[in-house]
Amino acid sequence: MVLPSRPCRATSLRLHVEYAKRQRAGLVRRTAVDGTEVLPGIRFLPTPGHSICHASIEVAQQQQQQAIFGGDVVHHPFELYDPELTSMFCEFPEAARAARRWLATTVADRDIRYFSSHFPGSSVGRISRNGEAFGWEFED
Repeated sequence: MVLPSRPCRATSLRLHVEYAKRQRAGLVRRTAVDGTEVLPGIRFLPTPGHSICHASIEVAQQQQQQAIFGGDVVHHPFELYDPELTSMFCEFPEAARAARRWLATTVADRDIRYFSSHFPGSSVGRISRNGEAFGWEFED
């Protein structure tokens, strides 16, 4: 189990209890959410906003195939077409907007496959960019 280097206050008590059990069993390795590689090809990227400790996960296979799992950064494709929109579930709306803009720019500019947690239908696709505007195309 890989967890952020410091517990998030927004995390439930149940998670802390489960974490403590796994830590006592020697199953936990703490890692910083700072973009450094934690396992070959896997990086945790800080994307605060939905919660203060939110992180996205980048998976890369020798720079040939890359994907980012964004979790709660983008709740609906509308938030890509208008990055100023934000979900009522984001604890820190300004940070959420900034994380969304950063993620959309990074994914579009590097042509990385994006996986969302909340999109209808398939949650995998590509983010495109036209100047400061973004778009979304689902993949099968």
